[in-house]
Amino acid sequence: MKSLSAVIGGLFLGLAFLPGQPARAQARYTPQTPSISPWLNLYDRRSGPLGGYLSGTQPRIQLNRTLNQQQTTIDRQRTDIQTLGQQLSTVEQDGAGAPTGVGATFMNLSHYFQSSARGNRRATASGTPGVRPPAHTSGTATRPRGMPSRGMPSMR
Repeated sequence: MKSLSAVIGGLFLGLAFLPGQPARAQARYTPQTPSISPWLNLYDRRSGPLGGYLSGTQPRIQLNRTLNQQQTTIDRQRTDIQTLGQQLSTVEQDGAGAPTGVGATFMNLSHYFQSSARGNRRATASGTPGVRPPAHTSGTATRPRGMPSRGMPSMR
């Protein structure tokens, strides 16, 4: 009897030290839906004068709906960004992207002002560069259309 129990004990001991599969941790459980129903707040006595539905249940349902919509939008934007990144890397690899723009300068305001250096000087009757006197067909002053004629000073 003793030898039989020694054999069985040795057999179990030998099985315990046999190589087996490596131990793996379980993946973390992340539920896709809320683990607690918002309808549990329906009969909450602390809900106040609005009742359980208006103060607890409905806001939770709206929050869940809004969060789901935002997650959908974020997922769509992520795929759009990945698509654009792939297109950009394809264009960069092909070398199809032409250089854009022109050389930049800091505080270059010369295009706002007329100067003689750029050749914009105009010969005018008044002698002032870039300023033209008003063209009159006769020597009398004319009034703009739609303006009253009485009490208006002459424009000479």
